[in-house]
Amino acid sequence: MPSLKSKILIYLGGKRWVNGGEIERFAMDQGMKASNGSRRARELAEDKKIFRKEMNGSVWYMAKYMAQTSIYSPAKQKEMSEKQRKLF
Repeated sequence: MPSLKSKILIYLGGKRWVNGGEIERFAMDQGMKASNGSRRARELAEDKKIFRKEMNGSVWYMAKYMAQTSIYSPAKQKEMSEKQRKLF
């Protein structure tokens, strides 16, 4: 079974900037505590596997490889994110 960190990386892969609250809801959907999702996302940012920024008291995350693949058309990005979601 994939770790929560791996699942968060896949989840972020098909998206732009995601609010920390959305990561917490995702963790809860996976049967984990919301705080566990926040902690794992923070660890991924510390390991430099995802981007992290703070704006107006909120934390936002984005997968690094999504930023690098932004040259693809929106249709291609959607296709790629659908393939990644099927990995769950």
